Amino acid sequence: MSLKIMNWINIVVVYFILNMLFILTTCLGFFFFGLIPSLMTVCKIIKMEGIFNQNYKFIWQLYFFEFKTCLSNETKIVLSGTLALILLIMNIYVIQQTKFLFSLLFLPSLFFLLILILFILNFTFINKKNISIVKKIKFSLVIPLIKPSQFIYLLVLIEFFYIIYLVRTEIVFFVIPCFVSTFFYILKRQYNKKFKELI
Repeated sequence: MSLKIMNWINIVVVYFILNMLFILTTCLGFFFFGLIPSLMTVCKIIKMEGIFNQNYKFIWQLYFFEFKTCLSNETKIVLSGTLALILLIMNIYVIQQTKFLFSLLFLPSLFFLLILILFILNFTFINKKNISIVKKIKFSLVIPLIKPSQFIYLLVLIEFFYIIYLVRTEIVFFVIPCFVSTFFYILKRQYNKKFKELI
């Protein structure tokens, strides 16, 4: 029983380290250059076999190595994905300022935002080396449609972490990586059951 408790404590500590590193590299990349490489790095590390049995110094070094790799290899996707996300969020903010636009465009914009978030999360999760970028994009768009439970999980998590954010606004930078880590854990379970060949 004590061994199980120690294992769970170790998993929590590893997730905490990854969350802190996620915040650090996202901020160092001024969000625009840092967000998607940070997502991809967390995702890669979570999927590695035996990662929760490694020492914390190794995880720290591995994170920065993977971050630099993701930043250099996926530059175009990083910039276009982040730009699209920022534009959609700004669009929703502008729509909220006008009642007419809000009633007409808010729900479609929110839907596209959810689609984009799911696309980015699935794109960062698919990591098969022999899959081309084009196929990776196709899979990232199709999988949320054939697994609609992803929408439900995403909405529940957004609502849950948004409530936490409203209660304690100052912890927003901790809420985002916790949300990412939790959703990647859900994706890992889904992919292991249905799409193992993609990871």
